Amino acid sequence: MLLGGIGYGIRVVQVSAGGGLVRVAHSLLLTSKGGVLSFGTAAYGALGHGYSAGKQLPDVLRPQYIDALSHLHCTCVSAGELHSAVVTADGELFTFGDGFCGQLGQADKRPLLKPQIVEKGGLEDECVLSVSCGARHTLAVTEDGEVWSFGLGHFGVLGRSYTPYEYFDNSAMAGLGADEDDVQVEVAQEHQGMMELDADTRNQIGLLANLTLDDGSDQCIPKVIDALQGIKIIGADAGHRHSIFLDAQGDVYTCGDGSGGALGHGNLEKQDYPMKVMYFGESRL
Repeated sequence: MLLGGIGYGIRVVQVSAGGGLVRVAHSLLLTSKGGVLSFGTAAYGALGHGYSAGKQLPDVLRPQYIDALSHLHCTCVSAGELHSAVVTADGELFTFGDGFCGQLGQADKRPLLKPQIVEKGGLEDECVLSVSCGARHTLAVTEDGEVWSFGLGHFGVLGRSYTPYEYFDNSAMAGLGADEDDVQVEVAQEHQGMMELDADTRNQIGLLANLTLDDGSDQCIPKVIDALQGIKIIGADAGHRHSIFLDAQGDVYTCGDGSGGALGHGNLEKQDYPMKVMYFGESRL
């Protein structure tokens, strides 16, 4: 039980663990009063606390309330590899942390050090019920049973067609000391080269005002998954390289990388669009 600072009579009702990179991990807690606490690695703003007084992003070793959300009643939290998302009782979606793959849904690739509402692609007109953050993509389920996806489109995790990223601004990247071989790659594969850069260089790239990171592609802006239209989805979960969906009838759909049989279709094949899982092993009960 958490002691000291959480508030009298308040309990934790949801938890979410993020991370995945070596020595990079963070966690989110949702309280019965709609407050959100975070702790762990503060890199790229994933904790939502913003800069410290010394313009640093210090790691947080004990759960700490996210002040920027204190005026809101939150109902769902999710921690991804380097980003986070929160849903409010009014159906609004807030994202923060690393955005270099478009996983924040803000129409750019900048990191956000504090939560910011997602108002792109039409999602602002929807009432969001839940959210799930994967490694570099995000899924949001609305009260109408639709699923909206955004972030890195590789492996089929978005469950829909998407517009590949343009190239890096090589000259700006080179000015930061990045290896030219690392930056002359399509941004549809940028998660490989970008993660090889040191943290200081990544932070500079993300925060430099003179480096244009705007991107209006379908990866950086929320878009509904058309293949699930007409199916009332009540739950979705974003994994590292695949996504899974649950409808109101109890049917399961998956898409993305099928390595290791992760999609449940009896093979190792990739699925670009959600496919219903048709076979389940016999019950042993």
